[in-house]
Amino acid sequence: MTSDLQAGPGQSTRIPALDGLRAIAVLLVIAYHYYWVVPGSPDIGSPGIFHRLVGVSYCGVDLFFVLSGFLIGGILLDQAKATNLLRVFYFRRLLRIVPIYLLLLVAYWLMRTALEWNAQRAYGTFAHLVPLWSFWTFTQNIAMAMTGNSGPQWLAPTWSLAIEEQFYLVMPFVMAILSRRALVWLALGSLIVCPALRLLAWQGGDNPIAAIFLTPMRADSLLLGVLCAVLCRDARACALLRHGAWLPVVALGLLGLAGVLAWRQEPIASWTMVTLGYSIVGLLSASCLLLIVLYPHSPVARALGWTPLAHLGRISYFVYLAHTPLLLVTHGWLRSQPPGHATLWGCAATLLAFGVTLLLGLLSWRYLESPLLAFGRRAAYRAS
Repeated sequence: MTSDLQAGPGQSTRIPALDGLRAIAVLLVIAYHYYWVVPGSPDIGSPGIFHRLVGVSYCGVDLFFVLSGFLIGGILLDQAKATNLLRVFYFRRLLRIVPIYLLLLVAYWLMRTALEWNAQRAYGTFAHLVPLWSFWTFTQNIAMAMTGNSGPQWLAPTWSLAIEEQFYLVMPFVMAILSRRALVWLALGSLIVCPALRLLAWQGGDNPIAAIFLTPMRADSLLLGVLCAVLCRDARACALLRHGAWLPVVALGLLGLAGVLAWRQEPIASWTMVTLGYSIVGLLSASCLLLIVLYPHSPVARALGWTPLAHLGRISYFVYLAHTPLLLVTHGWLRSQPPGHATLWGCAATLLAFGVTLLLGLLSWRYLESPLLAFGRRAAYRAS
């Protein structure tokens, strides 16, 4: 869920359409959290296509995973011969991820402890069975799987951030060992191994969190992003992907399968999702990414490159981390009730929370994240 998307080998030019795709991912996640997760069930009472689509919008996380795999894979491929690869890579990731995340943890501690926020307004915001130290070590997804609990609502969405951090930690060493051809086979193999692992975890007990919150279970989407990075840096592969219209046809076919999942309104831990569902969504996300990169002047790419959408993509990391806490705080202070949308006042509180999230995201990007990214780029990769 980070930035600095690269357009190709040795380039640092951002691709606005990929920022737009990232914005779509964060909007999907927000819709799912606002409508389903907090306070825990929908209350708008609007059946039909909207109800069904929002019910599976949790798949925005897989789109994030594919984009992250593409970003990290591209950086590691482009800088493979750098003598200071690991030092610069981890330094830049540290500056990109940790400061905003620390603000989230400190805000959680202040609201839970220092300010002694009225328990009547908390509504499970701070209640947890997951040890808090796991959030400081990016191992909360493992702790969540072990306890069968997603932790306090304030910090629950960070399970996916933990997966990405574990991926960042391991992938430089994997890519140093494997050739590009081997990376292709690794990504393709994950489409078999990861669904099998999810199914084993799903059948192994009444704890579906293990099937969807652990890194090996979701590695297929991340590795599909790496596969896209490899393909986009191979001239023959790009020519083959551009030949004819088979890539758009494949994307439309995958979109149809994803539409079936939406129509069936598959729960996040259903048998369909833990077997093939998440892999289908990952393939669809990878297809969309390739279409944008390979056809940058297409109507879809131009639409996703729309300036407001691209800006939302740039601030999506802050928005992802902050949208749930700000929703809880807004409803708690203004309504003394859990988030809900059955009344006009409830809808207004949610819209206010969303607006505040965007405003703070813009401020964070302008005064914290951008300066930190610029500082990180001062540590340049050195070619061997």
